Amino acid sequence: MWHRLSLILVLSFAGACKQGVDVQRGEGAAGADIGTVGHRLGLHLPPGTEVLGVETEAGIDDAIFAKLRIPVAHAAEFVKDCGVTRFRSGGANLLGPDHGFWDPHKAKELRSGDVALPSGRYLVIAIDESQSDVLVVYAMNYST
Repeated sequence: MWHRLSLILVLSFAGACKQGVDVQRGEGAAGADIGTVGHRLGLHLPPGTEVLGVETEAGIDDAIFAKLRIPVAHAAEFVKDCGVTRFRSGGANLLGPDHGFWDPHKAKELRSGDVALPSGRYLVIAIDESQSDVLVVYAMNYST
């Protein structure tokens, strides 16, 4: 419960804390290194993963937001490895407002879950399964 409150606070102050981008910003992030993005998120990204957009925020509470396309052939592996043990329907509101590439409110079939990580970090994963050949994944790793 506390980490959800922290997430709301992080998102509330996110606009005031933007101080640059470490990896890549916004749409057209096809050049973003999958290994770097995966490392920053704390995720193993399976082969064939495409980065649709990524943005980082620095400040007291830092965050990385990434929108990914993962081939459905690797869906089970990704879900098993991401660390989230329980997904529930919906959850776009946990991810803040839509802006640019970050558009979870437009997802048709969203499932979401979260997990506490070491050192006061949290990972939120939301998966749009509306396409038959890929998962569209919204991943956010943030600190409190």
